[in-house]
Amino acid sequence: MYSKGETCGFTRTVQPGGSFPDVVPVVINGQTRQMMTHNLGADTSQDPNVPNQAIMGNYYQWGKLNPVATAYTNANAISGWSTASAADGAWNSGTVAVPVKTANDPCPSGFRVPTQNEWAGFNTASTSTIIGTWNDSSTNFNAARKFVNSNGSTLTIPAAGSRLYSTGALVSRANNGYCWSSTENSTRAYNLEFGNISVLPADYSVRTYGFPVRCINQ
Repeated sequence: MYSKGETCGFTRTVQPGGSFPDVVPVVINGQTRQMMTHNLGADTSQDPNVPNQAIMGNYYQWGKLNPVATAYTNANAISGWSTASAADGAWNSGTVAVPVKTANDPCPSGFRVPTQNEWAGFNTASTSTIIGTWNDSSTNFNAARKFVNSNGSTLTIPAAGSRLYSTGALVSRANNGYCWSSTENSTRAYNLEFGNISVLPADYSVRTYGFPVRCINQ
């Protein structure tokens, strides 16, 4: 969709319901994997490398199947926000080395939430730069970090912020970006976090935060 007649490494995978998520090959821990070019729930008709509201995607609490907010949900606290954490193994019934997707994993068929080890490997094999204006604003949708993998593939992850663990209020849009992993850390869970200065592939957060999800092939 975005090649404009040129070869750019995108492939198409038909998913249930007729959606066609774009993927690109990325080197992770010495293996070539396929990662979606959009956050889960984003408008895949939009160019994934041009940050805007439509590619922010949905927000998910760790270990749970259904989104708790979208990019269009207002910034206020969310009525009925759950503060109950998902149990260990909610997104991975296997191990970090041999992950097994569960029924709670929100990614479509053939994909799953990456493990912390996979996010770390992706970050190690990539260089990244910031794009857009970074100013911690609920109405700023153009801040993102562009990752260029060692094989030349590009993945842009918006600085979508998060939904606060205790109330669901929006925090840190255009100031921080997050993507959940499927890996626990004590009572919390690992996530990829980045700002305009650094990338933290082994950050960990309260499980009832709402973060975006970026899927990888199984």
